[in-house]
Amino acid sequence: MTPVELRPEVWSQFEIVEIVDHGSEVHSGQTLVKFDTEKFDEELADLELSLHLSELAIRKAEQELPRLEKSLALAAGEAERKDKNAHEDYDRYHKLERPMLLKSVEYSLKGAQFSLDYEQDELDQLEKMYEADDLTEETEEIVLKRSRTSVDFAKFYLEQTKQYCDEILNVRLPRADVDIKESLDKAALELARAKTALAVDLVRQRYELEQQKQSRTKSLDRHAKLLVDRALMELKAPADGIVYYGERSEEHTSELQSPIHIS
Repeated sequence: MTPVELRPEVWSQFEIVEIVDHGSEVHSGQTLVKFDTEKFDEELADLELSLHLSELAIRKAEQELPRLEKSLALAAGEAERKDKNAHEDYDRYHKLERPMLLKSVEYSLKGAQFSLDYEQDELDQLEKMYEADDLTEETEEIVLKRSRTSVDFAKFYLEQTKQYCDEILNVRLPRADVDIKESLDKAALELARAKTALAVDLVRQRYELEQQKQSRTKSLDRHAKLLVDRALMELKAPADGIVYYGERSEEHTSELQSPIHIS
């Protein structure tokens, strides 16, 4: 007796499309059972495409890994520089720029007030002097007009300076205080992120690459087994003889000449 067994490696969906009759006489190499290959061929094609894509993905990941390492190192270095600059800016702002701004506001107000006081004093003196001198009225009016105009300009300048100083003290300076502090906090946050990325992202990328390789190895193994199973989609007679199906029975098979047992 020559047994013909179906023992696939991985494939399990065997749908018969052709089969010889029980008890048929066959010759060596003749097709005994033919299975539908549509789903099998689809899965094999999909798997082969997936293998090609995984190969490209692994190759790309291997090339990107050193670039990622360099990029993360550069990003960490840049974040450290920005954090250092932010601390320097913060210290300079509070030690130099902010005090100087407050001093500028103070002296701007003093200067504007001094200019007004000076012009006003000069006008007052001119008015007193012209009351007691013998200058013509036309000349007096010209000089007084000029002096009064100077006083008006000085008043406007003082008013403008007060408004500017109020804006500096109550709007720009508080905003600048918030901005410089936020810049410091953002720089610290970016530095922490860069350090985390350098410590974690690179390791994660290596693990993901290893995972891709392991997945590809499994797919290659399944592909190899599917290729073996592909040969089982058409069972052929290993020798000349009579075909029968089912469990083997020595009592009956002894009466057959060259029986082929399919199970």
